[in-house]
Amino acid sequence: MGGIGKKITTTSKDAQLWFNRGLAWLYGYNHEQAIQCFERALKADPHCAMAQWGLGYSFGHNYNYPVPINGQGAWKASQAALSLSKKKPLQDYEQLLIEALAKRYEVEMIDPEKEPEKCATQLRRLQDTYSDAMAAIYKRYPSDPDLVALYVEALMCLKPWALWVPDEKTGKVPEFTPTIVSVLEKALKDHPRHPALCHLYIHAMECGPEPSKAVPQADMLTENGGVVPGSGHLLHMASHIDMLVGDYKRAIEANLRAIVADEAYVKLTNHAGGFYLVYRIHNIHLLTWAAMFDGQYHAAITHARKVTQKLDAKAISAFPEYLEGYVCLPLMVLMRFGKWDDILKEPIPEDAKTWPSVIAATRCVRGVAYAALGKVKEALAEEAAFFEAVKNEALTGRLISNNLIYDPTGKCGILNVGEKLLRGEILYREGKFDQAFEALREAVAADDGLNYDEPWGWMQPTRHALGALLLESKRFQEAKHVFEADLEKWPNNLWALKGLAEIARVTGESKEVFEEFRRRADEASARADVSIGAACLCANGVKAESSGGDAAEKKLEKPKTRCGGCCSRSSKVPASSAAADDDGREAATSTTMCGTQKAIEKLHGGK
Repeated sequence: MGGIGKKITTTSKDAQLWFNRGLAWLYGYNHEQAIQCFERALKADPHCAMAQWGLGYSFGHNYNYPVPINGQGAWKASQAALSLSKKKPLQDYEQLLIEALAKRYEVEMIDPEKEPEKCATQLRRLQDTYSDAMAAIYKRYPSDPDLVALYVEALMCLKPWALWVPDEKTGKVPEFTPTIVSVLEKALKDHPRHPALCHLYIHAMECGPEPSKAVPQADMLTENGGVVPGSGHLLHMASHIDMLVGDYKRAIEANLRAIVADEAYVKLTNHAGGFYLVYRIHNIHLLTWAAMFDGQYHAAITHARKVTQKLDAKAISAFPEYLEGYVCLPLMVLMRFGKWDDILKEPIPEDAKTWPSVIAATRCVRGVAYAALGKVKEALAEEAAFFEAVKNEALTGRLISNNLIYDPTGKCGILNVGEKLLRGEILYREGKFDQAFEALREAVAADDGLNYDEPWGWMQPTRHALGALLLESKRFQEAKHVFEADLEKWPNNLWALKGLAEIARVTGESKEVFEEFRRRADEASARADVSIGAACLCANGVKAESSGGDAAEKKLEKPKTRCGGCCSRSSKVPASSAAADDDGREAATSTTMCGTQKAIEKLHGGK
């Protein structure tokens, strides 16, 4: 686990060893394995106060999942640590950490499922107090990398996955966001290989304006085996930054390493389920997404099928709200690569209670496939079936990481994007071009409006469909704007570059401009294993005629941020589609999500 070590007060070498291992697993967000390690440390030394501290921290929450995994367990362990700390002298930092953790929980931790709003209020109050205590520790130990990491995460949990969301009134990001960045950057100068500092810096920067600043930390976590070679999640973390800087090749490689590490972990521990299953699925999910951007169909569909193999009805039964949506992954891949006939061969589940997301997504993507094939009547039938599918009560609260699968209020739902895309595709085949492009612009707006996530909720950028069909209809100027905006959001992606190269060719731009776009497109598609003829393979000439030329063109506003204006927590464990504030989105979407989700949303009021 990378030789992580923190000297604690114990006479047992085994207790020290198991504490170090537990800390390493904590840094990689595998709380379940961390708990086992801290329990082994306590078995070796029942009087080890820091082993109890580790248990309390592991039963609690983190940046990815900002409600306690086991609130009562966290409280009891933190109190046990406090009791042990009074029985024999500890190092000063140990005493301070134990006292701080005792302020993070209380004897009656409110159940987020039963009383989500009260739970959120309680957690915010406790997290405020805890972060203040950790700030005092940081002032005394500003050079200790472990204590710095714990302090920074305490601040990050005040606004999980909303560190760069401006306040609606002041227009400013949370006051502690610059502190998080500066504290991490200072610590990383002296401790560039510290796994928790690297991990947290990537999370801090990925939603912000300069994700490329975290490339060195991404390098550290994945290159040459990584600093913690046994932690699949830490090996994977580089891909968060790789995707944002357009290094799709390395995003694939990082997740391949993570998958290998996780398979070794499962083989060693025989622990294939639990919370960490979602992290393991997340690695495969992100690899699939990177392969889609990289034009690698076979890698994408192979790994998408691996997800469906792992997530049968029994596997998702523990956390159906958080796991079932991942089974839609093959549909996204098939649509990305224009496998229209294959889409129509995909089975439609009969069990609407178990598979509501899959049924709705299948209907949506089948509609797109029929439209792309020019079969408008069939596409309309699928659209009608889609609208019936999203009425299914079992779909309520289903999500993938940050975003609801479908939001009946139309705020931030993944299939809300698909709904508008499907409408545009149908209108386009009907020859209603102006209406089609307006619907596709609405799809782009809905896509941009999704909560920040990686992979992005709707895995194929909707600008690719809009731009490709505009190009096919000879609306070149708007198509150019669309592809340029897409490259701002997803640098170096071959799909947008293909579109710009084609525009340069057909509009007779200078040879230099055309050759530059063609060169970049060729480089970006160097690893593609299928022929890619357009930015979206829905642009296939079926019932596509120009209507109105450039006269009615409308320049799209470029995306202001990657976060779509509502950057929320993004997790690999059960979590929420976070709100911007207490009174806004949450009130609109509270009927669509489970109590834990609502509690997490309420936490984004922050400090």
